Amino acid sequence: MPIPFRIQHLETLQFALLKENINEEKMAFSVSFEFGIDPDAKMIRTIFRYQLLEDTATALLIEVAVHTAIKEDEFDEKLKSKEGLFIPKDFAVHLGVIAVGTTRGILHEKTKDSVLNKYPVQTINVMELINSDITFPINAEEAVSA
Repeated sequence: MPIPFRIQHLETLQFALLKENINEEKMAFSVSFEFGIDPDAKMIRTIFRYQLLEDTATALLIEVAVHTAIKEDEFDEKLKSKEGLFIPKDFAVHLGVIAVGTTRGILHEKTKDSVLNKYPVQTINVMELINSDITFPINAEEAVSA
């Protein structure tokens, strides 16, 4: 069942261009997600972190948070259980896809005058990275799960 939401706030938590020129043969990337939940504000925070690497050295780092407001009665009905709070896997994947796309746009704009602009955030299969519900302990003020 769909969960009504709206993007409340976007935040660039980290951005660093650490190396302008990279050897494409040694290029790789690393990604990760974190989720936070605030039951009082009825908000979910999705953090996406992307690192462009040359070997193991970071050439570029960006970390973006997407704050999502959930309709109050839907939050209580669909995200609460006896065990605590949770974000259903499919909804977490959807929020992850939004965070990746948002990060891609921010990165494009921040690197528009850099050689690194030709290396956008790669396509990512978010379903492989988020493969279960995201759970938080009962009475959590703001818990985080990676």
